[in-house]
Amino acid sequence: MGSESIIIEITYSTKDLRPFLIGTKKGTIALTVVYIFVVLFIAYVAASHVITNEISESFRLGALAYLISAPLLTVVINLVAYERIVRKKAAARKEPITIEITETGITSTEKYKTATLEWGAYNMAAEYKDKFVIYSGTGGLLIPKRCFSSEESLRSFRDLLERCLSGKIINK
Repeated sequence: MGSESIIIEITYSTKDLRPFLIGTKKGTIALTVVYIFVVLFIAYVAASHVITNEISESFRLGALAYLISAPLLTVVINLVAYERIVRKKAAARKEPITIEITETGITSTEKYKTATLEWGAYNMAAEYKDKFVIYSGTGGLLIPKRCFSSEESLRSFRDLLERCLSGKIINK
């Protein structure tokens, strides 16, 4: 193993952050939709059994439409809210981050902050079409491929990642 060092500068965009912030909320959105659907369905069934003769057919159809549309509206509202969060986080990350990757670990330097994590702190890495994500126990490091200055530096990073995480890399 050599003393290879790769230095890149990252400025995150909304496109970089969107899949990860919204992706982590998919379970929450799904549970909310199921919960709303179940509650409204129970209310609809209970109401239709109790007051079968007293409600009109148009009211029943309206309630059924609401039963179907409320969960879908919940999904739309959640996605809009998460998109706002993504845009806000991307706007807050306008300062570039300098990443130094070596055989011993990864050092991240931002304005007023430097953090170094040794390779043992990382569980695995995933390579996507346009980025790498290196996961640790408390989160991950997103490295867009556009930040590499050449195909050679990208290949060098991939080789270093393979050596240091020894087979814990998945391609997505």
